[in-house]
Amino acid sequence: MLFLVVNADLLQKGFNMAQELDLKHENNSFAVSLVFPWIKGNMSVDKNFIRVSIPNTILGFIPAGKHVDNSPLQTVSNVSVGTSYKLAPMVIGLLLVLNGIGSISKGLSASILIVIGALLFFSGIKTSFAYERSGIGQVVEFPFFESNHVHEFESQIIDALTKYQDARDAMAANMAGAATIVDAIKQNRM
Repeated sequence: MLFLVVNADLLQKGFNMAQELDLKHENNSFAVSLVFPWIKGNMSVDKNFIRVSIPNTILGFIPAGKHVDNSPLQTVSNVSVGTSYKLAPMVIGLLLVLNGIGSISKGLSASILIVIGALLFFSGIKTSFAYERSGIGQVVEFPFFESNHVHEFESQIIDALTKYQDARDAMAANMAGAATIVDAIKQNRM
């Protein structure tokens, strides 16, 4: 009879841990283009998966498919956010801005050149969200203005991973305790 009580108690503890692990499934939309910020992708985390759905684009605005990845939390080993700089677009953008400033007397064409150069320059500054799934790195790049949003998402994933690991550790400890009790009951019967 004690064995049944112990198992019922373990089931209740497991159920409570599952409820604690239940995370609010937040839908996070991220801009993927500097020039067209309304082109958005989604990344979210729940109690089981990291879900990524980012549109692929040509030249930053022509839709060309979608990158979709659903990674189980138990396979995720590292999450990071970083900033990278693509020198080629930054240098070309700077040259266009300087050329536009040099020909400012030509009116509208100089202004257009300055705007295009500035957009090209800033498109070279990227915020990268990276995570490892079973040892394979995944990287998703965003415009620099999404940096805070990406850092918040990184925190959500770290919280989810922490809750997952804590629940797994508690379940293992409960199972070990139950095994000890079962062994003690078996010893008393002999």
